[in-house]
Amino acid sequence: MLAHLSATSAFVAACVWSILFKNVLGQVCVGTGLPPRKTLGLVFCRRFSDNACCTPALDAENEEMFGNLVNVGSSCRVRGNVRNHPMAEFYCLNCDPNQPQFLVNSTVYICKEWADDKFGTGSELFTKYNLDQCGLYAAGACPGRDRYQCGDDLILPAPNASSDAGVDIVRTVSELLNFANLGPPLFEEGYTFSIVAKAELPAGVTACYGSASALSPMIALLTLSVFLVAAAVM
Repeated sequence: MLAHLSATSAFVAACVWSILFKNVLGQVCVGTGLPPRKTLGLVFCRRFSDNACCTPALDAENEEMFGNLVNVGSSCRVRGNVRNHPMAEFYCLNCDPNQPQFLVNSTVYICKEWADDKFGTGSELFTKYNLDQCGLYAAGACPGRDRYQCGDDLILPAPNASSDAGVDIVRTVSELLNFANLGPPLFEEGYTFSIVAKAELPAGVTACYGSASALSPMIALLTLSVFLVAAAVM
C-alpha cells in the first residue's frame, strides 16, 4: 500500500513539476529573452538586482533616459533619492521580474494603487516632485535614431491647465504614461499602459506593475521540487 502511494505521489509530482516548468520558464523578459534572473548588479534599478528582467546595460539606459526626462532646469532638480521619483520607478518597469505576468499582448498593466500613491489623486494629482510646475522633457520624434537625438518636447502634467497652453498638457496619469516617446526603454513604442486595480485584473493577467516582486522562477521551481520529492517519498 505504501509503495503504491509513493509511486502515485511521485507520478503526480512529476506531472505538476512538468507543467510548472513549461509555464514558468516559458515566461521570458522582453529585454533578455530569458526568465528573470540574478544580474551582475544594477545601479539605477538596484532593487531588482537579485531577480531582474534586464541587463546592466539596459539599467544604465534607464538612468540616462530618466536624466534627460527630468532635466527641466535647476529649480526643478530632483532632490533626495531619485529612485523614488515616480517616473524613475516607471522606467524600472523593464527590469521588474513580474514583467512576464503584467505584460500581455503588448499591454502593460499598471497597478492603480501604485499610480495613485506615486502620482497622487484629486487635488494632489501630479503635485509630488512638482511635476505640475516643472513638467518633463519627452523625446522629440526621431524615427530610426536614438531618443533625444532630435530634440525634446516639454510636457506639463496639469489637470486644470488651459487647452491654449503653449506646451503639451497631460491631464491624467494614463495620458502621461502613454505619451509618445516617453515610455521606459524597450517599451517606448508599440505598447499600451493600462492602469487597473489589483482586484480588477482581466482574465489571464496575474500581476500588475507595482505589486510585490516575484520569486526567481528557478528558485520557485527548485523549492517546489524539494517539496514534491519529500511528499513522494513519505
